[in-house]
Amino acid sequence: CSLRFENGYCQQENGVAEQKVIKINVSGYKYYTYLSTLNNYPDTLLGGPDRELHFNKELKCYFFDRNRKAFEAILNFYRTGHLQCPNSVEIKEFEGELEFFRITARNNQDTDVAVSKRKPHRHRNWPRWQRRIYYVVAEPGEDIRSRVWAFVDTIFILCSIILFIAETEPFFKRKIAAKEPVWYNIFFWGDAGCVLFFTFDFCIRLIVWPGKLSFLKSVLNWLDFLAIMPFFIMIVTEHLMAPSEPAEGQDEENIAKGQFVALKVLRLMRVIRLLKLARHSDQLMIIVNVLKKSLNELSI
Repeated sequence: CSLRFENGYCQQENGVAEQKVIKINVSGYKYYTYLSTLNNYPDTLLGGPDRELHFNKELKCYFFDRNRKAFEAILNFYRTGHLQCPNSVEIKEFEGELEFFRITARNNQDTDVAVSKRKPHRHRNWPRWQRRIYYVVAEPGEDIRSRVWAFVDTIFILCSIILFIAETEPFFKRKIAAKEPVWYNIFFWGDAGCVLFFTFDFCIRLIVWPGKLSFLKSVLNWLDFLAIMPFFIMIVTEHLMAPSEPAEGQDEENIAKGQFVALKVLRLMRVIRLLKLARHSDQLMIIVNVLKKSLNELSI
């Protein structure tokens, strides 16, 4: 039977109360869970009576100005009984969050072990400087440096998309096709600057990524590669490759049309850069995951 929420309780259609659902606000992000889930650990802050000290009457929920990424792992602990420190949170910071929420080894016998077993630490030879850079460029989280990098990356992505859209306008299209110095240089060097930043970002992540096999398995990394590849192919095609002699029976005009179509397809591939925003948007990430899981159906 279907469920509905009323007065903070999860109820069936016949009105029988099942379990009370409570809302927790952590730095602006809302989480819902059953009260019985929290009561499994009465010695902790969320599972004990001191939880009521953090109830905000204005927001009508429990409010905590704490690390959101760490809290997601803590809430998962109440559900599963196991702790896993998120990749984007330093261990010392995570331990501070555990202390605040009063989660100790007494609550979970393998707490200390689980905290130290973060996924990147499977690579024992992973240097500290690589780990720090990785968290900045590949794990946008609570750290101010990663936020700044994500902001700069987003600006370059938007500039690239704006240039791509502007090129489709008839006025700019004519100027670029005629290779008028002013407009051609604006669009070419503007796009080149964006691609250089994307290439730098891609290479940095390739260098510091913990495990090159996992790097190749990442859909977002392949999207980044496809986003920068068309630019370099167009450079080779337009500026470095000498025009080939037409074979016997071929018309020069047909060859030119074929090259034009190929360049047009490469230019259209730049729209993939829009999907780069998936690194900074949960909604776009959902689209990417749906496309990934639908590859077999799309290939039919």
